[in-house]
Amino acid sequence: MPAVLRQSRSSAFHFFRRFRTVYYLPYERISRYFRRVETVSTRIGCCTGDVNVENVVICVQGRASGREREVAQIEMPGRKAALALMEELSRRAPNALSGRPEKPVPAQSETRT
Repeated sequence: MPAVLRQSRSSAFHFFRRFRTVYYLPYERISRYFRRVETVSTRIGCCTGDVNVENVVICVQGRASGREREVAQIEMPGRKAALALMEELSRRAPNALSGRPEKPVPAQSETRT
């Protein structure tokens, strides 16, 4: 399900489909985007193998909590399409960060010895 980018008269939106529903997201709300590659086990005939599935994940800042959350994981047809979408997002949403968020560091009381 490839993502589609379109410019509207009032403001710019990134929109994507999920089944029959179309979701609109203003570029100004995008806080981060990154590529996620998932390995899916498949069975073809009598053989089994792994297929890499490319996704572009879009995150926004929560209005009330201020925490970043994932709002969309868009499946792309391949690596080239994912990189092209990320390049387009970097041009249209220059305030958004590109790259996976870092894992939070546990506090001293949470670490085990």
